[in-house]
Amino acid sequence: MPRDIPPRDHSTDWLQAGLKGREMVRRKLLVKQTGKPRPDTADDYVIYVTTKFTATGRFFGELLLVRTTDGRKLYPFDGASPIGPFATVDDARAAATAHGASLIEADLRNPES
Repeated sequence: MPRDIPPRDHSTDWLQAGLKGREMVRRKLLVKQTGKPRPDTADDYVIYVTTKFTATGRFFGELLLVRTTDGRKLYPFDGASPIGPFATVDDARAAATAHGASLIEADLRNPES
């Protein structure tokens, strides 16, 4: 004999089950400033490369580039175009790394303040 079970809203069950009393925390990349007046080498930058997978099965490269001499975040900036899409995660990661290297070269030639 079937029981009458009231309908339940399952739209947030996955969220409640995953958190279980914890808060979601986005980790921050901590960069120690060197205090140098201007960057001299590529070692004066921190580059963090990761990828993002989309619902269409494609990969986008994600890049965070920080100049350590003054702690300034150079990439991403407002209006920056996405890096991708790519068919494989390795291609997306390689493209983001190459983009970061080109940004470092450009900033070493003419550092923006």
